[in-house]
Amino acid sequence: MCHTNIFCPFHFQEFYGTTSFKSECHKQLLTVGVPADEFPPVNYSTAIKGASFLARRCRSLNNRETVVKQIIEASFRVDSLSGCLHNAEPPKGLTMASTSKSEIMQRYLFHLAFENQNTDDYITEKLWLTLKSGTIPVYFGAPNIDEHFFPHDSFINVNDFSTTQELARYLIKVANNETLYNSYHVWRKESLPKSFLDKHLPVLGRNNCRLCRWAHARKYGLGWNHERQVIKPIALSREACVDNAGLIRHPAVESWWEMVGEGLVSVEVKSRRPNQSSSTTTCSLNEEVSMVTIEGDVSRSIWSRDGTTDILLQGQASKSLVLRLEFPMKQHKPLRQLNSHTAWIQNEVSRISLVMVDGNGHGATHLVSSAESGFVSIKVNPSSLPLRMRIIIDDYDRFHKGTDQYQTYYGQIMTDDVWSHPQLFALKEGESIDPSKSASMIRDIIEANLTGIASEHDH
Repeated sequence: MCHTNIFCPFHFQEFYGTTSFKSECHKQLLTVGVPADEFPPVNYSTAIKGASFLARRCRSLNNRETVVKQIIEASFRVDSLSGCLHNAEPPKGLTMASTSKSEIMQRYLFHLAFENQNTDDYITEKLWLTLKSGTIPVYFGAPNIDEHFFPHDSFINVNDFSTTQELARYLIKVANNETLYNSYHVWRKESLPKSFLDKHLPVLGRNNCRLCRWAHARKYGLGWNHERQVIKPIALSREACVDNAGLIRHPAVESWWEMVGEGLVSVEVKSRRPNQSSSTTTCSLNEEVSMVTIEGDVSRSIWSRDGTTDILLQGQASKSLVLRLEFPMKQHKPLRQLNSHTAWIQNEVSRISLVMVDGNGHGATHLVSSAESGFVSIKVNPSSLPLRMRIIIDDYDRFHKGTDQYQTYYGQIMTDDVWSHPQLFALKEGESIDPSKSASMIRDIIEANLTGIASEHDH
């Protein structure tokens, strides 16, 4: 778990698209796309019983050139044909200028497919190109190469040997045993492993399109399947619906109560559509179906925008009321007060956030009195009106550890839209605002905005 923000880039909404499968939208350097049976092995009888090595520059991050030197010193033939450790020219008929790497590799029993760094998931074209050429790769690179499910016995891993001398002795043994050598080519007659394809096919090619899809999911709070690198539906529906009596039925079931002694007594709720049955619901909200009055004093409006559900309470309440919202999340962690204006309940997958701002522009999550088994109770006091609430539903980011403590990008944007609601106003030339009156002016703007926002939601 992240203990400081320095190690929690997601806390700052910073994300990465690198070669690491631990990044949000990883970049694949491996090229896969040709069936295995189209990769014929090299001719054992005519191929050079040694290995080729191609690297322009030495001074690699993993000191691969030292490993190459040690293999050569152990009496195994390595032809280094490029700039680093150059000790040989290409086989007869080939030139470095006009010959492809694959053509050069095909002349040898082995090729040293050495990465320039040993980093998890950093697997470049060196390995796959060697496999395609028909020779056996001797691989030095990603420590977690086994997690990438390459065909069994398709390459020789340097890290499987305790010393380079042991590795060199084994290469000499394989080079001089045709049966053993051919055992490293059996995979060519079989289909590529499903685990390998499942790991790599979703991330083939450039990651530009996947980055756009991932950003779209992040912006709108959609789910993201990290393994498949595709958008997925969120676990809980965000659809906002009311019954014919005007009460909310989704994303939560709405009911109104009054505290009498130690218990709750239901109170009268009137719809703008009298004598309507509550047995059916509508999810196409309009002014007629989205407003009700509670006890004749308080009006409640509801509207939906960008996947959120907004509730606005206005009026002159003569007594304190209790609004109960029953969410389809029966098992969840205790209510968490993130700050004065945001609280949430969440389980292992989903999060339901309540953003609350009263008529004075103050956070109002202190009005949430309880949250148990999906029931959230909110005290509605006369002094708290007008009161604006927003319901935000999303799947929180489970890819990173510790994200159950932070808002998602979507959650943060939808919260800021309520808490820091933008307000535009213009001054005529020569006019100015008296600083001593600016605070009261802002309060007036917030209250006017809360009062008038119900009529603006269709724009």
